[in-house]
Amino acid sequence: MRKTAQGLEEVQRNALGLGHGVRRVMIQVDGRRTVAQLLHDNAGAIDVTAALEQLLRQGLVDATGAGPAMTAVDAASGAGPSTREALIQLAETLLGPKPAAQVAQKLRGVADAPPALGAAIEPCARLIKLFIDEHKAVDFRQQAAIILGRATTSPS
Repeated sequence: MRKTAQGLEEVQRNALGLGHGVRRVMIQVDGRRTVAQLLHDNAGAIDVTAALEQLLRQGLVDATGAGPAMTAVDAASGAGPSTREALIQLAETLLGPKPAAQVAQKLRGVADAPPALGAAIEPCARLIKLFIDEHKAVDFRQQAAIILGRATTSPS
């Protein structure tokens, strides 16, 4: 994820009157940070997924070469992996592939539908808190809520 020429100009001029949160996310997009890192860095403060969707629509950032880091935005926009896979990739990004295996197993054990996945989030967060770290559990819970929120409002 990187700024386009138009995005670089917008950072300098602030001509479009972007909201504080959207502007903050755009400034943080630097070509090195992943979407997962942006989600983590702004946990609870900004809806990063919505901000990135807006920036993409306005042509201020470019997702070229973003790879699996785009999972949350892809899931939110209805493109790319399923909601379940977006949650599993979130867990892998936050925890690493090996520690995320138990979370992935729990998520694969429920239907790939927002209500079932939503019910599985809290048990996954408890597992993360117990075996890894409370802060990671909080991050997972918050970002999962964003992914699920987009999944329930996106057209099917």
